[in-house]
Amino acid sequence: MNDGDVAKLIRQMIHLHSIIPEALKRLKENPVAGYLGDGEVLEAIAKVEKREWDNNPDICELVRSFIDGFIHLFENNELNFPEDEERFSNQEREEYYQMLKEIRTTLEKSEL
Repeated sequence: MNDGDVAKLIRQMIHLHSIIPEALKRLKENPVAGYLGDGEVLEAIAKVEKREWDNNPDICELVRSFIDGFIHLFENNELNFPEDEERFSNQEREEYYQMLKEIRTTLEKSEL
Protein backbone atom coordinates (compact mmCIF):
# COMPACT_ATOMS: atom_id res chain seq x y z
CA MET A 1 0.00 0.00 0.00
CA ASN A 2 1.45 3.39 -0.95
CA ASP A 3 0.90 6.82 0.64
CA GLY A 4 -1.86 7.55 -1.86
CA ASP A 5 -3.76 4.44 -0.78
CA VAL A 6 -3.44 5.46 2.86
CA ALA A 7 -4.71 8.96 2.10
CA LYS A 8 -7.59 7.57 0.03
CA LEU A 9 -8.75 5.23 2.81
CA ILE A 10 -8.66 8.14 5.27
CA ARG A 11 -10.63 10.38 2.91
CA GLN A 12 -13.19 7.59 2.52
CA MET A 13 -13.15 7.13 6.31
CA ILE A 14 -12.62 3.40 5.93
CA HIS A 15 -11.04 1.43 8.79
CA LEU A 16 -9.79 4.53 10.61
CA HIS A 17 -8.73 2.39 13.58
CA SER A 18 -6.25 0.60 11.34
CA ILE A 19 -5.27 3.21 8.81
CA ILE A 20 -4.68 6.23 11.07
CA PRO A 21 -1.83 4.55 13.00
CA GLU A 22 -0.27 3.60 9.66
CA ALA A 23 -0.65 7.19 8.43
CA LEU A 24 1.03 8.55 11.57
CA LYS A 25 3.89 6.11 11.13
CA ARG A 26 4.38 7.33 7.57
CA LEU A 27 4.20 10.98 8.62
CA LYS A 28 6.80 10.36 11.30
CA GLU A 29 9.14 9.00 8.62
CA ASN A 30 8.21 11.68 6.07
CA PRO A 31 6.20 14.72 7.25
CA VAL A 32 5.13 15.45 3.67
CA ALA A 33 4.09 11.87 2.83
CA GLY A 34 1.97 11.67 -0.25
CA TYR A 35 1.59 9.99 -3.60
CA LEU A 36 -0.14 12.59 -5.73
CA GLY A 37 1.61 15.45 -3.97
CA ASP A 38 3.50 16.51 -0.87
CA GLY A 39 1.38 16.49 2.27
CA GLU A 40 -1.41 14.29 0.89
CA VAL A 41 -1.58 12.08 3.98
CA LEU A 42 -1.76 15.01 6.39
CA GLU A 43 -4.36 16.72 4.18
CA ALA A 44 -6.50 13.60 4.34
CA ILE A 45 -6.31 13.61 8.14
CA ALA A 46 -7.25 17.31 8.12
CA LYS A 47 -10.44 16.48 6.22
CA VAL A 48 -11.69 13.88 8.70
CA GLU A 49 -14.95 15.22 10.07
CA LYS A 50 -15.46 15.94 13.75
CA ARG A 51 -18.14 13.26 14.05
CA GLU A 52 -15.59 10.63 12.99
CA TRP A 53 -13.26 11.76 15.77
CA ASP A 54 -16.23 11.72 18.17
CA ASN A 55 -16.96 8.12 17.14
CA ASN A 56 -13.31 7.09 17.50
CA PRO A 57 -12.06 8.70 20.75
CA ASP A 58 -9.00 6.45 21.05
CA ILE A 59 -7.84 7.35 17.54
CA CYS A 60 -8.69 11.00 18.22
CA GLU A 61 -6.41 11.00 21.26
CA LEU A 62 -3.65 9.26 19.30
CA VAL A 63 -3.81 11.87 16.54
CA ARG A 64 -4.07 14.73 19.06
CA SER A 65 -0.88 13.61 20.78
CA PHE A 66 0.88 13.14 17.45
CA ILE A 67 -0.19 16.56 16.14
CA ASP A 68 0.89 18.27 19.36
CA GLY A 69 4.29 16.63 18.97
CA PHE A 70 4.53 17.72 15.34
CA ILE A 71 3.60 21.30 16.25
CA HIS A 72 6.33 21.29 18.89
CA LEU A 73 8.87 19.97 16.37
CA PHE A 74 7.77 22.53 13.79
CA GLU A 75 8.01 25.44 16.23
CA ASN A 76 11.52 24.32 17.20
CA ASN A 77 12.55 23.86 13.56
CA GLU A 78 13.14 20.16 14.18
CA LEU A 79 10.64 18.69 11.72
CA ASN A 80 12.38 16.80 8.93
CA PHE A 81 11.12 18.68 5.87
CA PRO A 82 12.63 18.29 2.42
CA GLU A 83 15.60 20.65 2.21
CA ASP A 84 14.93 21.56 -1.40
CA GLU A 85 13.17 24.95 -1.20
CA GLU A 86 11.89 24.55 -4.75
CA ARG A 87 10.14 21.34 -3.70
CA PHE A 88 8.82 22.63 -0.37
CA SER A 89 8.92 26.42 -0.04
CA ASN A 90 8.64 28.54 3.09
CA GLN A 91 5.05 29.35 2.11
CA GLU A 92 4.26 25.64 1.91
CA ARG A 93 5.86 25.15 5.31
CA GLU A 94 3.61 27.85 6.73
CA GLU A 95 0.56 26.25 5.13
CA TYR A 96 1.63 22.92 6.65
CA TYR A 97 1.86 24.56 10.08
CA GLN A 98 -1.59 26.10 9.69
CA MET A 99 -2.98 22.70 8.72
CA LEU A 100 -1.48 21.18 11.89
CA LYS A 101 -3.16 23.89 13.95
CA GLU A 102 -6.49 23.37 12.18
CA ILE A 103 -6.34 19.64 12.89
CA ARG A 104 -5.60 20.35 16.53
CA THR A 105 -8.56 22.75 16.74
CA THR A 106 -10.89 20.13 15.24
CA LEU A 107 -9.61 17.49 17.65
CA GLU A 108 -10.02 19.83 20.62
CA LYS A 109 -13.68 20.28 19.69
CA SER A 110 -14.19 16.53 19.65
CA GLU A 111 -15.87 14.89 22.59
CA LEU A 112 -13.52 12.75 24.66
